[in-house]
Amino acid sequence: MDIARVRIAWIRGGSLPLAIAYTVALATKLVSLLAEAIEKRAILLPRCKCISPESTSGVYSQSLFYWLNSLLWKGFGNILAVDDLYPVDAGLKTGDLQRQLARDWARKKVKTRKNTFFWSTMWTLRRPLAGAIFPRLCVTFFQYMQPFLISAVIKFLQEPVSSQSTATGWALTAAYGLDFLGMAVANGAFMHQTYRMVTVSRGTVISMIYSQTVYLDLASVNESAAVTLMSADVERICSALQYIHGTWASTLDAAIGVYLLHRHIGIAAIGPAVLSLTFGRIVLFVATRYAPRAQRLWVNCIQTRIDATSKILSGMKAVKMLGLTSLMEGTIQGLREQEVSTALRFRRISVMRLSLGKGSEILAPGIAFAVYVAVCSAAGQSLDVPKAYASLNIVSLMTTQLGETIQNLPTIMSAISCFDRIQDFLNLPSQRDHRMKFDEKPRKSLETPQKSLANASIEMDKLQEAPTSQLPPVIQAMNADMCCVESKQIIQDVSFNISWNSCTFIVGPVGCGKSTLLKGLVGEVPPTRGFVYTSSATAGFVDQTPWIQNGTLRDNILGLSAYDKDWYNVVVHACCLYDDIAILPKGDRTEVGSAGISLSGG
Repeated sequence: MDIARVRIAWIRGGSLPLAIAYTVALATKLVSLLAEAIEKRAILLPRCKCISPESTSGVYSQSLFYWLNSLLWKGFGNILAVDDLYPVDAGLKTGDLQRQLARDWARKKVKTRKNTFFWSTMWTLRRPLAGAIFPRLCVTFFQYMQPFLISAVIKFLQEPVSSQSTATGWALTAAYGLDFLGMAVANGAFMHQTYRMVTVSRGTVISMIYSQTVYLDLASVNESAAVTLMSADVERICSALQYIHGTWASTLDAAIGVYLLHRHIGIAAIGPAVLSLTFGRIVLFVATRYAPRAQRLWVNCIQTRIDATSKILSGMKAVKMLGLTSLMEGTIQGLREQEVSTALRFRRISVMRLSLGKGSEILAPGIAFAVYVAVCSAAGQSLDVPKAYASLNIVSLMTTQLGETIQNLPTIMSAISCFDRIQDFLNLPSQRDHRMKFDEKPRKSLETPQKSLANASIEMDKLQEAPTSQLPPVIQAMNADMCCVESKQIIQDVSFNISWNSCTFIVGPVGCGKSTLLKGLVGEVPPTRGFVYTSSATAGFVDQTPWIQNGTLRDNILGLSAYDKDWYNVVVHACCLYDDIAILPKGDRTEVGSAGISLSGG
């Protein structure tokens, strides 16, 4: 408004002091705006300089993504490393959102109702979702300014040349420039907020799946299901969330388009709307009736293939030794072919939605003008040039948005089906500790005296003596029966005590139930009869099948702990690993490979 006021004041030329005052006021505001928008990262305190540049950038830098230039320039001249990337913006960290979603999900009384997890997730992500609404409204505003500009330009070209023609031409040029600049900035802000929402959605949903996997009951553990949900299902959800704002924005655009089109061509405006709604109804019917089932069958085939592939890779040494390489290759190939054939149904649905979406864009202008010409012929009217071009632009804007929504409806419905798969996974029974606690717990901690490694043997040090006369045992089993998943009763009517400061061995032939008994003592396998008592809720447990991460030997020894050289040497010495590490070509820096495939089986 200030710019327009200054322009009018100078064009009229009636009062020079007033024009100068308006100009000085405008210049002052521009200087203040520039000073506010300048990045002030250089004057930040040292503890605040680790913040992402996105958080400290000004309005112009964020609008034009100028804050990314330094990273892009560095990547143009060098190979980017992880340390070259900017710190993660605080708004993209999903810890609080995951905890909020977990609390909301835990409060749900009915978790089996369809789409329950979908609506819980949308409610949790309401703020990231709302961040893209205003930029999308701005996109609609700038888009529908174009028909008015087109009409103004055509009318300007049809008018005879006058003294105001030059000023009017420059004004129209500036209006076009501002319109396209505003559309570019608004669309960039909209896509930026949308992808931020997609990013936090991915982290939040994957965190929920991971948390459920950690606490799953032993009978419900299925690693391939969790991997498929975290990869294929979450990827489809993120692809659909990119278009979720189009569901309401296209409806708004269509309503505005029909209103503006009615102003230009009257009742003929209903033609493109009816065509788009008809095609949209067909796609919506297919998307709700057939697309989710086709998607579910396809994802199930992916899960089966991933499960088989992971099991074959984990036993690759045995596969090669037994000469089963060709057989396993044929098995995986067969599963892949079955997956592709199952995906064909979903692909056909995708082809249909693309055809209907593009069909509405192609046919709508012709139908609109055919109806209008018929109406005008009956009334003896004609279509002038400004109305024709403006109407074509309105029809293009309206049908483009509706066509994109029609194309994306099956993707959105398939994503909702993926939410239902995740919901079924979250509803699997969690692990419950069926052990009973003793009322009295030991009052003395068991500590091992520190001992120098000099001239030390690999024998374990003796525990300090602790009074045990009036303490309950560490673990007590009373007439307990236990069994593995889908197996017959292995442990029957066992009763024993495990006392403090004692070392207990469980010895027996293969398959007699040693592992089942240990898992029952730590609370992983519930007793089907009898009781298990314990004095401690936590215990260290080393399973028969080790979990080895794909990293270095040192990474596997450290786990999530920080590297402490002295304590690290104590652990390596106690586990008798010095000789084994010395044999390896890179010592404890040797990569162990997936499931420890590069290490010896011993």
